[in-house]
Amino acid sequence: MKNRLRAAAHRDRFFAHKLAAFSFALVVMSSIFWLAQAYGCDTPTARSERVSRKQSHSRPDTSEILSDIKSLASDKLEGRGTGQRGGELAASFIADEFKKTGLRPAGGPKSYFQFFDATVGVHMGKDNSLKVAFPQGESTYVADRDFIPFSFSSVGIASGPVTLAGYGISSEHYGYDDYSKESPQGKIVLVMRHEPQEQDEKSVFAGKELTHYSDLRYKATNAREHGASAIIITADPLNHPDEEDELLPLQSLEGLGDCGIPAIQVKERVAEAILRAGDFNLEDLQRRIDSLLVPVTIQVPSADVSLRVDLVKEKKKVANVVGVIEPSRGNPTEYVVVGAHYDHLGTSSQFSLSGTKGVHNGADDNASGVAAMLELARIFSAKRDSLKRGIVFVGFVGEEIGVLGSTFYASNPVVPLDKTALMLNLDMVGRMRDHKLYAAGTGSSPILKGLLARANEKLNLQIASTESGFGGSDHFTFYAHNVPVLFFFTGAHEDYHKVTDDWGKINVDGIASVVRLSAHVLSEIVFSETPVPFTRAAADTAGPPGGEGYGAGRGAYFGIVPDFGGEPDKGAKISGVSEGSPAEEAGLKAGDVIVQFAGKTITGLYDLSFALKEEKPGDEVEVIVVRDGARITFKARLGKRGAK
Repeated sequence: MKNRLRAAAHRDRFFAHKLAAFSFALVVMSSIFWLAQAYGCDTPTARSERVSRKQSHSRPDTSEILSDIKSLASDKLEGRGTGQRGGELAASFIADEFKKTGLRPAGGPKSYFQFFDATVGVHMGKDNSLKVAFPQGESTYVADRDFIPFSFSSVGIASGPVTLAGYGISSEHYGYDDYSKESPQGKIVLVMRHEPQEQDEKSVFAGKELTHYSDLRYKATNAREHGASAIIITADPLNHPDEEDELLPLQSLEGLGDCGIPAIQVKERVAEAILRAGDFNLEDLQRRIDSLLVPVTIQVPSADVSLRVDLVKEKKKVANVVGVIEPSRGNPTEYVVVGAHYDHLGTSSQFSLSGTKGVHNGADDNASGVAAMLELARIFSAKRDSLKRGIVFVGFVGEEIGVLGSTFYASNPVVPLDKTALMLNLDMVGRMRDHKLYAAGTGSSPILKGLLARANEKLNLQIASTESGFGGSDHFTFYAHNVPVLFFFTGAHEDYHKVTDDWGKINVDGIASVVRLSAHVLSEIVFSETPVPFTRAAADTAGPPGGEGYGAGRGAYFGIVPDFGGEPDKGAKISGVSEGSPAEEAGLKAGDVIVQFAGKTITGLYDLSFALKEEKPGDEVEVIVVRDGARITFKARLGKRGAK
C-alpha cells in the first residue's frame, strides 16, 4: 500500500508541487585528473584522443556512452541528488566533458554553470511540540517518534479541543462529506488517512483504486477551507491491519508549499489516547463510517491539544550545466536546445519506490539521457563547419523535485526562446525493448512528424508518438513557452526510482539507436534554416499525464499552463493559457497568480488542482488573480476535458 501511495503521489509531482525556489552550492572540482581517476574514467589525454577519433565519423560510440553512464551511475556520485555532493560532482563531470568536446561555456561568464537559488528540502526546527491535556493530567509527545509535521505544514501554533472528522473528505461527486454535520471552525481536526471502503471493490469512491481524496495535502487543504485551525492525521487501522504504524518521512511526496494551517501526523496510539478521553475507539468509528458510508463527527472536549510546528526550508545554490556549439561561419539567428536532466534521488528514501534508503544510481533515470546528450555534443562538434543553427546543450538540475532547472532556464535562457527552433529532451532512454521508443511533442510543429519518419527510415524503430508537448519532464517548460519540442523515452520498468536502476541493466545499443535518431532529426534542423513553426497540439486538452487538476481525463477543463517557478504559498502562478480555453475566454493571461477559485483560497498549484476537481463541465466559477499587484476578478465557464 505504501508503494502504491508513493507511486500515485510521484506520478503527479510535476503538476502539483513544483512550487518552491530550489537551490544548492555547486562545488566545482579543481582537478580534472582526480575526477577521472575517482570515477574510473579515462585520463584527459586518453579521452581527448578518443574525442579526436570520434570527430572523424558520426556513428555513436557505444563504449563512450557506456563509460559516461558508468561514471554518472557510480556509487561515488551518491545518487546525484539535487543540492547534494553527488549532484555537484555530476555537474562537474558534465562540464568537464563539454570542455573537452569544445563547447563554449554559456552558463555564466566563462562558466558552464548556470546557478540559481532553490529550496531543495525541509527539516524540522528545534521547536516542534505536541501536548495533550487529559482529565487525569498532561501528556507530552516526542517529535519524530510520536508525531512529525508534514513538509507542507504552516509554521505556527494551534491549541484547543479536537474534532474527529472521519477521513477529512468532502466530495459532492461521491455524495460524501465528513464536514456535513458540524463545522470545525477554529478547532483542531483529527482525520484518518486514505478513503472509506478502501478494500471494497464496489466502493463508490473507485473500488480499491485510491482517488485524489486520499492525498494528505488535500485533507489539509479541505480542513483549512472548512475553518480548522490545524489538522492531525493518523492511520486508518482497519484497512491495513498487517502494516506497522509508521510515520511518513518529513520529506514527503506532497510538496513543500505551505497548506495554510499547521499539519502533523501522529502514531495511532496517540490518536487512540485522544479519542479514549471521550470514551471513543478509532476502529469502532472507522467501522461505522465504512459500513454505512455515513460521516461520523465526534467532539472530544475532554482532550485539549497544544501543538507547535517549526520547519526550516533548506536552501542551496544549484546549477544547470550549459555549453554551446556555434557554427564555424557566420552568426546564427536561431539555435536548438538539447537537454537531459542529470539529477536523481540521492540516497534518501524520498520519492523512492524501493521503500528503503540506499544509493539510487539512476543509470536509466537519467544517466542514460545525459550520456546520449554528451554523445550528440561530440558528433555535432565535429560538424560545426556545416551548421546553420547553433546548438545549446543543457544538463538540467532538479527535474526529480519539480523540473526546477528547465523552469529556471526558460525564464533565463541563454538564447531567447523566440530564437529557439526546437527543444529535444532525452530522459530515460537506456532500457529500450523490442526496438520501441516513445516520442512526445510531434504535434508541436507541423514539420516534426515527417521529420521523425524520415529520420527513422533506416533505423526501423517502433515509435509510439503523442502530439502534445505536455509531460513530466524538462521539455514541458519549453512547450509552455511556445517552443516546439520532442521528447524521447524508452519506457518505464520495474527498476524505476529504485536502488536497482544500475548500469548493468542498460541497453547501450538501444541508446545508440536513440542517438542516431536524434542526430538525424537534428541534422535536418541545424544544417538548414528550414522554419520550425510552433503549433499548440489539440491534445493539450488532455493535459499532462497525471495532471488531473489541469485538464486530464474526465471532468471540468480550465486550460491554464502552470508555472512551476512561481513563488510558493502566494497562489498558483500560470505561464499561459491554452488557445480557446475557458481560462483564455475569461481573460486570464501569462503571469497571473490565481489566489481564489470557485470560492476556495488558492495557495499554490495543489490547491488549484483540488479546487478544479470539485467542479463540473458547464459550471461558472469566479476566479480571482493578482496581476501587477492588483486583484482582478474573472468569471469562467468550465469546459469538458478531452473536448476540442
